Amino acid sequence: MMKNNDFNSYIFRQIISTYEDKVKLQAFQKNLVQSNLMTKIKKRAQSFLPVDLNTRTYEPFIYFGVFQPDANASDKGIAVDLKLYFELADPVGLIAHEYHHFLTINYRKKFKDIKDDSTGLIMKSLLQLQLEGIADMIDKERFLNSDGRGFPSVISKNFKNVLANPLPALHKIDSLLVIVSKEPISTKKNSELIFNLLPLGAHPHGFYMAKTIMKAFGKGKLLSTVRNPFDFIRVYNNAYIKLNGTAIFSDHAIAYLSLLETTHAL
Repeated sequence: MMKNNDFNSYIFRQIISTYEDKVKLQAFQKNLVQSNLMTKIKKRAQSFLPVDLNTRTYEPFIYFGVFQPDANASDKGIAVDLKLYFELADPVGLIAHEYHHFLTINYRKKFKDIKDDSTGLIMKSLLQLQLEGIADMIDKERFLNSDGRGFPSVISKNFKNVLANPLPALHKIDSLLVIVSKEPISTKKNSELIFNLLPLGAHPHGFYMAKTIMKAFGKGKLLSTVRNPFDFIRVYNNAYIKLNGTAIFSDHAIAYLSLLETTHAL
């Protein structure tokens, strides 16, 4: 298994090398405390945050540990794998990305608990597209241009492959949303299909959508969607229409998403 070039093999190698580099990583972690890291993170993230979020003083807890080559954000704080941070070509960008998540999760429109709802994976897909798409504007250009240094090459390769041709999946999602709107009994099955059309946690498709909005309308319009993931979808659709003369998401699909937004809003 260790010889395979897949993500599980990469995790095993990462854990072993973390143990081998334990002393070096501990010294590195101590230096992080004195590196004025939070100031660097905020500076990097602020260009893709609305003005009213830039003026607030949200301070997340940032935990450095050993779990897998990844970083995660919640409404309480940020967890970062220390070895990943140590190896990345753009480590500040990684945490700035997660800091953007932390603020967005606390700031954006709240929705009902959707875990046991048949539309749960549709909602999760929409939330991920917006959450990752905007935050990816902070760090993914450097990630892609650095050949993904610090991540397994398969992630960088797959990201680029999806980014090279994102539209077939979005067209398919539109078709599935129309089916769900007309045949509610098919919702659960088609929710799963929609979610599975967005690999890598919806990063590449969200990034593509955010870039499309930027190209058509500019950064201000993109940042206006931070509060509401449904706005992100609607503005992207309008951006695509402006640039190409046709829509990705049909009127039926948009109407269904608006109904979903109303149904789940708190």
